[in-house]
Amino acid sequence: LASVTLSGLTANGKTYDGTTVATINAGSATLNGVVAGETIALGTGGGSASFATANAGTGIAVTGSGYTLTGATASNYSLVQPNGLTANIDRRLLGVTISSNPTKVYDGTTVVADISGVDFTVSNLVAGETITVQDSVSGLSYDSPNAGGRTVTATPAVSDYQAGANTQLSNYILPTTVTGAGTITPAPLEIRMVGN
Repeated sequence: LASVTLSGLTANGKTYDGTTVATINAGSATLNGVVAGETIALGTGGGSASFATANAGTGIAVTGSGYTLTGATASNYSLVQPNGLTANIDRRLLGVTISSNPTKVYDGTTVVADISGVDFTVSNLVAGETITVQDSVSGLSYDSPNAGGRTVTATPAVSDYQAGANTQLSNYILPTTVTGAGTITPAPLEIRMVGN
């Protein structure tokens, strides 16, 4: 069989999803090695493609498989499956919010008094993966020292994030500022009666 190669292919990048599944743009593909006067084409069913790794990175190798030829003389040819392509897998943006409504009694400061009671909700994870945020995260503060419903902000460092089993922090964009609702309650005012 005569060997036919493909040119004019490109691979699409994607955001990290925990899989090696890739896509190849073959709409402008050119068949190389076809005998003059014969007409064959790339099969309309397409094929599949995969990244060399599921992890985020740049210039990751992409290879194709299952591509076929069609035409009257297609049986005279052997198609070399797509290879030599590269594409990027971008890190996935992690969603993090403060979810425990940190509450304290008014003390004239914006400091969150009890950081051990601060909880975080983490979202936009790939199924089966887990990331948690330590409650000792730095930078916890209210947006105002005054009593009332407040916004609480934290500024976690990479070291404040903990990856669970089969999870790599490097596959995610880890927020360096997170917020959530908090409350400062009025301080009780003590009134004493002064007698004669």
